[in-house]
Amino acid sequence: MPDSTNQSGTAPVQEQMDALSHFAGDVGLRLGKYLMTVLGESNYLLGLHPPGDKSRPWIEQIKSAAGAASQLVQQLITFSCRLAPEVELISMNAIVTQLAEQFTSLFGDSLAKGDFRIDVHLEAKESLVLVDTSQFQTAVIRLLKWIHTRIGTGTLTIRTSNQPDCVQLSLLDNGPALSEEARLKLFEPFHDVDAETADLGLAVAYGIIRQAQGTVQVKTNANGTEITIDLPLANAKAASSTNIKTTGKQTVLVVDDEELVRNYLVVALTRLGYEVIPVKDGKEALFQCLQSNVIIDVLLTDMILPGMNGRQLAEQAKKVRPTLKLVFMSGYTENLLGQGRVFLRKPVTPDQLEKALRHVLSTANTLTKALSSADFDLK
Repeated sequence: MPDSTNQSGTAPVQEQMDALSHFAGDVGLRLGKYLMTVLGESNYLLGLHPPGDKSRPWIEQIKSAAGAASQLVQQLITFSCRLAPEVELISMNAIVTQLAEQFTSLFGDSLAKGDFRIDVHLEAKESLVLVDTSQFQTAVIRLLKWIHTRIGTGTLTIRTSNQPDCVQLSLLDNGPALSEEARLKLFEPFHDVDAETADLGLAVAYGIIRQAQGTVQVKTNANGTEITIDLPLANAKAASSTNIKTTGKQTVLVVDDEELVRNYLVVALTRLGYEVIPVKDGKEALFQCLQSNVIIDVLLTDMILPGMNGRQLAEQAKKVRPTLKLVFMSGYTENLLGQGRVFLRKPVTPDQLEKALRHVLSTANTLTKALSSADFDLK
């Protein structure tokens, strides 16, 4: 497809998007910390007010609102490219083939009527990418839905191809051209290109693609609009996953610089039956680790701390207590946390805490996997 749009502003637009995504991540992290307390306490209150209690509907409404806000927070964090991925080696052809199985459920009526047609062309020679397949497919589905809503009737051509240093996915429609303003603002949060995608829909897609070290470009003219996604060729193996197990209760050293969050964690863990030692930073945590008369089974630490970060704290703590189990928390990881750590994304519920702690306490090696939102329901 010929490039009929002026691409001279690409670099400034990219800088603007990167700055916006960084701001979105910071906002999401802060809101996530507050929502963690609201969700945790609403769950606790529901346990005290059984069905039929006149106060229960109000508590359920609080929990529902906090849950909806939590989902928005997750979208903000995804857009900020700070969502911890679980990558695997997979071909772009396989990703598209898996997506094609969902076309009927996504666009069934339009496809059946012949109003909307999807043509798929796969590269003959498959090349592998290192990507979180579930996240990436979510990004592509958001783009496909946007295209379908935008053009209504027409043809969408999906094509994979090998480039010199990347694998390309092309989404080409034959609908009307986008305005230059719409093209430049397509991936901004809340940009109302179309009423049905006025949330963070395409901003989330952008964040996922960037998180995968990919790039996305949009070209448009009177013949249609093409969205191209380039992912780097894979040169590493994905980490393997393990099953989650559960076991008993022990003593947890909690490290978080936010007093509100720290107090919530103390209450939540105490209710679960754990002994809790709360501290506000790495210095205080290491002091506790050096006390021979203090029993510590698990270090539960935020990743972003004043002074040393969570990973640095864990490395120092393991030198003093080699058998110490580790659980990390954050609204995002910003690449501070590598593969193989047990990770909880804020806001964290009591159920998520219990699953993660029992998992590490039942495992000989705690550096086993990064737990995803699929492991812990945030609703």
